[in-house]
Amino acid sequence: PFTHLNLYYRVTTMQWSSDGQSQKLLTGTPSTEYNACQTSDSLETGSTKSEPLWSAGTAERARQCLFLVQFMQQMAFAGIIVDSYQVGRLLDVSPAFSGLLVGLFMTGGAVGTSAMTLALHVRPEAWKELRGILLTCQSMDLTGALLYTTLIHWAVHGGSGAPGAPGMGIWSIALVRFLWGLGSGVTGQLAGVAITKITPPGELPEQMQCLQFWQTLGLGMGPLIVGLAIFADGLPLAPSVQPAKLCAAPATLAILQILVLLTLFQHCPASIQAWQSSQIGQVSGVTLKPEKQPAGVQVLFLCSCFLLCALRGYAVAGAEVGTALLLETPYGWNRHSIGFLVSGTFLASIPLRWTYLRLRDRFSVATWIRILSLVAIGGTTLVFSRVTHAIPGGVILVLADAVMFPALYLGEGLTRGLMMQF
Repeated sequence: PFTHLNLYYRVTTMQWSSDGQSQKLLTGTPSTEYNACQTSDSLETGSTKSEPLWSAGTAERARQCLFLVQFMQQMAFAGIIVDSYQVGRLLDVSPAFSGLLVGLFMTGGAVGTSAMTLALHVRPEAWKELRGILLTCQSMDLTGALLYTTLIHWAVHGGSGAPGAPGMGIWSIALVRFLWGLGSGVTGQLAGVAITKITPPGELPEQMQCLQFWQTLGLGMGPLIVGLAIFADGLPLAPSVQPAKLCAAPATLAILQILVLLTLFQHCPASIQAWQSSQIGQVSGVTLKPEKQPAGVQVLFLCSCFLLCALRGYAVAGAEVGTALLLETPYGWNRHSIGFLVSGTFLASIPLRWTYLRLRDRFSVATWIRILSLVAIGGTTLVFSRVTHAIPGGVILVLADAVMFPALYLGEGLTRGLMMQF
């Protein structure tokens, strides 16, 4: 037994002596051993105790909250489009007023985006206060939905809109629609920045496409939910006056805004941290740092990405409003059918997204962007009058949007993710 014990002691002493810190522990007194342990522990964890660490769970919760907010705000944008033409007729203004309502919401979004960009320049770490910003913007959206519902109610029952001068109701609705878009612009910019910061670079194309998918889904669910709300004719609580159904869309959106606000209050993390490459050495299967390219190539690449994103916004906003107006005026569709079919054009992103997830490993990100761009271009060929007249009733027009919209949105998501890697 003594021989075995002596051998064990010698082997253990040799292993510990190979490390300088362990040698100090062996030869020191009990007090120096304790101090050495403290010093070693402080060297290992001192740098991490001062700053919160990135957490995969917190980052995933933050992304899910951002996806939910973007889904709801796109639903609020698209849900009003179905009734915008009827609101213009109720207020006895030009049909162009429907396009004005859409444009004012987008203008408010642009102002909100600019404000958030300026705030990030002044306070670069402001994006970490995720919970406060999202709750504030969602409260703004809820206020806009309630004010819009109130103004439409006054327009229906008062004849001239809001109290005061005859034109006051028109400008009040336009102003509220502009203010409604401010929160959407702020959170849209916040989502792009926050997801870029908290996501490993190799996962950015996938996560940005996921963001675009939820935005597209919101654009599709907006007209669908509003169409179902308007379709309440014959129910016991349905309004007896036909124009009173114009309140159904904003009132439904206000209820959904309340549910989203409560969800954020319950699940949104108070703050988030940036992902650091030192915390996770390698993301499987991807390169964390893209290959360095010449400055001219990078500028050309970024300008091409910006152009693709700008064209997507122009094409989708114009085609969606134009489709709703054409289906109602020349083709004589009712609002219910327009809401359901415009919704279906965006919900077509679900099978396209499913196809992409099944086949994404077969092609590179750049190849997928080219494929989706070609699909969108193929959809635009169906918009020409010679093609739309092939089947009467505007069916080809809806089919063109169903091909074009999902391909544009999902392709833009990959483009934004790829662009963020540079």
